[in-house]
Amino acid sequence: MFSLVLRELKARVGLDRLGFLGMFISPAIQMIGTMVIFTFLRARTIPGVDFPVFLLNGIVPYILFKNIALKGMEAVNANRALFAYKQIQPLDCILARAVVESFLMVVIYAIFLFALGFWMDFDVAIHHPLQWAYYMICGAVFCVGLAMLLSVLVQKVPESKLVVRITFLPLYFMTGILTPIWHLPQSVQQFMAYNPFYHIIDMLRRSVFEFYPHTDTVNPGVPPTVALVTLAAGLLIYRYDRRSLAQA
Repeated sequence: MFSLVLRELKARVGLDRLGFLGMFISPAIQMIGTMVIFTFLRARTIPGVDFPVFLLNGIVPYILFKNIALKGMEAVNANRALFAYKQIQPLDCILARAVVESFLMVVIYAIFLFALGFWMDFDVAIHHPLQWAYYMICGAVFCVGLAMLLSVLVQKVPESKLVVRITFLPLYFMTGILTPIWHLPQSVQQFMAYNPFYHIIDMLRRSVFEFYPHTDTVNPGVPPTVALVTLAAGLLIYRYDRRSLAQA
């Protein structure tokens, strides 16, 4: 397992000419672009909440969860040659990618926190660290289970890979990443509540900010529930199809 993690880490960082620096581009562009649009053009302010820190705690976790699901989905096909070794199973590759993505995003998150806190003097403290860690784990477990389900799906229906990747774009906007959800109409919030990421991201933000507004449409029990159900379903489907995954 450790060798797989090192292999995935080397491949993940080495694919980009800029190396590890290239991984900052996506969250940085999203944060800077959104801050320009909302903070400067629309003068968006949130009482008791620094808007750049608000964005950081939505964009980086969502990118992490998306990468765990999508890169885990592709892990089986990308490492198929390794299955000639009996000690390596498809699940090992999915878990290795989840570990690598988690490690890289935690490092990126810490660097962004340092930049916002040290150079821009924002309050970047996580006021409820245990709760924050709990919901991060819920999100990661949910996406590992999702990756197992999706890896079986794309093996059965290869054309579904593009549809799955596209689906994460509307989910991004349905999660409330770019705007406070309490500014949205109640009917919109109720519709967005069908998205598990909506609950996970908002609970992460509640954990970070000391005076974060609560909304009735966010249910703290949804993240652990969907994490356990999705993981159980993923393990069940994986157990049924593990041989075909390794041999296809």
